[in-house]
Amino acid sequence: MAAEHSPNVRRALDQIKAGLEPDGLVLVPGVLTWDEYQFRMATWDEPRKCVGLGGHFWEGAETLLFPSLWLDRAEKLARERTGVLNRKWMGIDPAEGGDKTAWAIIDRVGLIKLEAMKTPDTNFVVNHTEELITRYDIDPQDVGIDLGGGKTHLDRLRLRGVNIRGVRFGDKPKLSIKRGLHQIKDRKEVDEDKYAYANLRTQMYCELSDLLDPVQEYGFAISQEYHELRRQLAVHPRWQDDHGVYYLPSKTRKPDERLGAANSKQTIHDMLGCSPDEADALVVATHVMLHKPARTQVMVA
Repeated sequence: MAAEHSPNVRRALDQIKAGLEPDGLVLVPGVLTWDEYQFRMATWDEPRKCVGLGGHFWEGAETLLFPSLWLDRAEKLARERTGVLNRKWMGIDPAEGGDKTAWAIIDRVGLIKLEAMKTPDTNFVVNHTEELITRYDIDPQDVGIDLGGGKTHLDRLRLRGVNIRGVRFGDKPKLSIKRGLHQIKDRKEVDEDKYAYANLRTQMYCELSDLLDPVQEYGFAISQEYHELRRQLAVHPRWQDDHGVYYLPSKTRKPDERLGAANSKQTIHDMLGCSPDEADALVVATHVMLHKPARTQVMVA
């Protein structure tokens, strides 16, 4: 049944058509209310709206990295969680332009903490990162930061002796053996990874998709409180080119490129209306969890 069939919602919609302000009166208890309907319309992603509010099947599920049912399962696992594991990892997506800085802290079975905020004072990014490392007892080598906007933060933290790792979304895919996913049986399969993804960004989003795949026995938990994160993940398509290489839409449009121009393609920013800061922080966290650092970098006084 579609959400609009709820007597509570239908009454409010009729009031709007009549030029009145909806009063939110609950005609039938236990049925979707107008307030609940408004909250879901504002926070649910399009696939979830299609199924949960429209009562239709989502026809694009096979083309998404994060189908709605997978995200539902992640929320269910979060509700069932009883504790946090000892070892933790953190991913940081630092602010660029008017974007937010986001911090995602995880363990092997799910997202523990997600923060995102405007950080005009760059000192706050460095200080807050160090504070989170201490509060959650995280090894600095288990912390990754996007170098696109975070090189200065990384350098400043290393000068303080906090030796975190740098991750660059545009780099080539990592060929090291992944930890925590399906077991890799031979070196040939590892080498073939370099042909599977267009760049490291695509690889990281595909790795998170693998963690959420219901075929994984333990799954990966994401609390429903992070509805903005869910909205950001839900738009990412599962695209492959003619050679079977996975790729994602560009994050933003080039300065000289117009939407609708010849050869112009929709970007993630176009789909969301903002940068996927929370999602980027989470995929950095899962990537540093799944891959050992290339080498240990030691600061020399």
